[in-house]
Amino acid sequence: MANKAIIILGAGHQQIPAIARAHRLGYAVVSPDRNPDAPGMSLSDHPLPGVSTHDVDAIVAAAGRLRAEGRSVDGILAMAVEAAGPAARVARALGLPGVSV
Repeated sequence: MANKAIIILGAGHQQIPAIARAHRLGYAVVSPDRNPDAPGMSLSDHPLPGVSTHDVDAIVAAAGRLRAEGRSVDGILAMAVEAAGPAARVARALGLPGVSV
């Protein structure tokens, strides 16, 4: 498994191509989704079932656990306009580049 990781907000049908692309680029994928049965959960390296894409604290905590294991968290991707705010807050909390809060 890759040492570098990316957080992709959501694990629905819309995120499946992004998860697959991230894997091809050598990234492990962290996927929070409120729906534990979202189709992308089974494709994610670090699924976060039941975690809302708006739960910034839970997503930051998951990234912290990965970092504690020696893995890097290198980016965050929001594919929906309603996830831009949470993505910005997660990026800020993790010291990642991102859009302004």
